[in-house]
Order: sequence, then C-alpha cells, then structure tokens
Amino acid sequence: MSAKPAVLIIEPFYGGSHKQLIDTLIECLNVSDYEIFSLPAKKWHWRARTGALYFSQMIPQNHEYKILFSSSVLNLAELLGCRPDLNVCKKVIYFHENQLVYPVREVKERDCQYGLNQIMTCLAADYVIFNSNFNRTSFLDNITPFLNIQPDLKLKHLREKIEKKCEVLYFPIKFHAFPNKRLIVGGDVQMNSLTTENANDCLHLIWPHRWEHDKNPKLLVEVLLELNKRQVDFKVTICGETYHTSPEAFEGLQEKLGSKLVNFGFLSRDKYVKTLLDGDVVISTAGHEFYGVAIFFSKTFLNKFARHNQ
Repeated sequence: MSAKPAVLIIEPFYGGSHKQLIDTLIECLNVSDYEIFSLPAKKWHWRARTGALYFSQMIPQNHEYKILFSSSVLNLAELLGCRPDLNVCKKVIYFHENQLVYPVREVKERDCQYGLNQIMTCLAADYVIFNSNFNRTSFLDNITPFLNIQPDLKLKHLREKIEKKCEVLYFPIKFHAFPNKRLIVGGDVQMNSLTTENANDCLHLIWPHRWEHDKNPKLLVEVLLELNKRQVDFKVTICGETYHTSPEAFEGLQEKLGSKLVNFGFLSRDKYVKTLLDGDVVISTAGHEFYGVAIFFSKTFLNKFARHNQ
C-alpha cells in the first residue's frame, strides 16, 4: 500500500502569481508527496471569506499530512477551528500581498475583516513567509495601527508574536535561455528555440499588469493619450490578467489609439514572451508593488523600465 501524501497545499485563489508559485514548487516534489486543494482565481473576496469552510469539507479526514502550505488568502485560524486534526502539520503561510496596506479606492471601502483574517492566520501559523522585505515590514509595522481602528480594546504584543515567525523568501521566477532581443521570426518558447531578427520599428511600450485599480490603468491611459496627442511614433501592448469587468479608464481606448494599440487583452505565455522580445520599454503605473512579478519577468527581456513617477 502506497504512503499517503505528506504535503498539503491549499490555494483559495489558484491563478496568476499564486498559481505560478505552486506550479514552480511542485516541480521539486514527487507527485506522490503532495496533494493540492484549490479554487479558481475569481471573486477574491468570497474566496477569502469562505475558503476555509470549503476546504474543511474537502480535505480528507484520514490523512498523514506533515506540512500544510497555503497563501494568506486562506483564513488558517478558521480552517484549524473546523479541522483541529490539521494542527499536527507544520503550517506555512506565504504572503503575496498583505491587506493591512493593500491600496483601496476609498478608505471607507476597506473591509477590516480581511486584514484581521491575515493577523489571525499568522498567529495560527508556524512559519510566515513574505515575498519581499517591503511586504514583511509593511505588514508588521501596521498590525498595531490597524487593530487600533476598533474602538475600545487594546490588543498587545501581537507584532512580537508574529515577527519571530516571519521570513522573506523571494518569489521564484523561472528564466529561460531566450535570444537577447528583437522580433521573433520562428521557433518555440518551451523548447528555447526561438529565432529573431533585428527590428527597426517605432517605440514599443508594454504594460503587463492585472487589469485592476491598484495598477492605476487610468494613469496609463492618460500617458498614452498624451503621447498620441504629441504625435509620438509608438505602439503599445496592454496585456496582463483580465477579469469580468474592464477598468472604466479603458473604455473607448481602442478607438482612440487605433493601430497603435497592437494588443489589448491577456496573452498566452508563448505570445507574452514573444511580445517582450519585440518590446522596448515596460511600463509600471502601479502605486506600489509588494513584489512585482510581471516587472521582474519583463526586465529579463527588456533593457528599459519606466515607473509612473519618471
């Protein structure tokens, strides 16, 4: 009889960088060593609210797990409350972002429950891993101010309890032996067999972010329309993950830019890499990044990077 998996991997939001991390980690494991329980990457707020309850019903009662690994979208304290048998595991939580300083459209819209969930998760975990020192520091520094929002109780020493569990482990990005630069004329991305030729074309700008408000698509549109107004010779690729609703700022952009907008929507990995090799400048309009996976990956192929404040 084969042994049961020792590693339990839980991901309530299995998409984007969350999926990329897990897919990279399991390459180092035998298939028999781990078991994954996940939910599709949509309706983030409901995943954070109800993911623990859902997984408490899906994870088998008869198990031999020794390690539990999850992103901080999971409310670990709730899961362990529903499934105390999982307390035998070493519990590792990975923070792609933290809700104590995550940008919101208006402060009054902030749902304090998400930040509280992450604090409770840290208290229940054995190891708390952040993808950058900024992510770690901004979370720890804001625990007390965040909890002081509530009107009367003064909760003490929580930062100290959590801080000693915290480490920084940078997000793993797989790099490939791609050609250094320029237009792809053939080959295959997965086989690292792409061939290129020099391209004497106009300036190619690339915006590779998720289509969400924290990436500031409004600023991107303002910049592109200003370049167009000044008759700058450019073309732009707008890619990144898209969701059910498009940012309001993007409405009518295709008509306004015409042929200068060479792509408007998500690209497969093959097409994304080919686009990066054809590009000149990758643009970030994000107000801040906890890590910036898209930017790090893009910089592998592009020599120039423009931040929103440049």
